[in-house]
This record gives sequence, structure tokens and C-alpha cells, in this order.
Amino acid sequence: MALPDVALWRKVSTQLDHALDLAPAERDAFVVRLETEDPALARELSALLVAHEAARAEGFLDQG
Repeated sequence: MALPDVALWRKVSTQLDHALDLAPAERDAFVVRLETEDPALARELSALLVAHEAARAEGFLDQG
């Protein structure tokens, strides 16, 4: 994934925080809605959510 510009990263960061507060099924719907409004933002957010889930599945985010 290429590094996003500062303005895009600010948007992504805000939307990522929001998406992570949602249940996984709600995240998918959120990204789909976002795709119609801002496709570039939705792509970046989707990539970060996939990476987040992969890290979670590998236990990277587990405490202990």
C-alpha cells in the first residue's frame, strides 16, 4: 500500500477509528457506503481493516 497524503490520512484515521468501534458485519456495510462517497478513502480504509484482522488472527494484538 502506498503512503497516503496527509489530508487523506487524516480522513482515513478518523474513519478507521469509527470502523473499529463497529461490529465486523457493520464495518463491511460502512465501507460499502463509504465507497460511493469517496472511493480512495474506502480503498485505504479497507486495506487497513484487512491488515487489522490479519494481525488479530495471528494474535499480534493479544495482550499477554
